Parts: sequence; C-alpha cells; structure tokens
Amino acid sequence: MKKLIALISKNVDKVLHILCAYIIVVSSGIYFINIVLGIVFGLIASILKEGYDQYSYNGWSWGDLGADAIGIILAVIFLFIVI
Repeated sequence: MKKLIALISKNVDKVLHILCAYIIVVSSGIYFINIVLGIVFGLIASILKEGYDQYSYNGWSWGDLGADAIGIILAVIFLFIVI
C-alpha cells in the first residue's frame, strides 16, 4: 500500500488526468445514453487540454494523453457494464 501511495503522490497530475477523463466519459455517456458520444467528449476534452497546455505553458504532454486514454478505457468498461 505504501508503494501505491508513493506512486500516486509522484504522479498526481497523471492521476487527475485519468479521473477527469473517466468522469467526462461516464457522465456524458450516461447522460446521452451513448458510449460513443462519451468517448468523443473525452477525446475532445483531452486534446483541448493539451492544446491549452501547449499554448499556455509550451508543454504538450504525450504522457498526459496516455493517462487520459487510460481514463477513457476504464470509463468505457464501466459504461458497457452499466448501459
């Protein structure tokens, strides 16, 4: 458990990307009762966030997009079970 906490504390940004992508996909997927729309909204939010980071901080991060992809995949699995 200590290793997990240490890993999370070192990668808080990635964990937040996973959670935000997950929440966006699940909430829009449930609201529209459509998994594909949930995925689309998640991808759009992820790409817009990295575009904003590139513009504001001069720092596009493929790692952040990878974390977003993990959140999207976990959300899709959840939505397949729920919907």
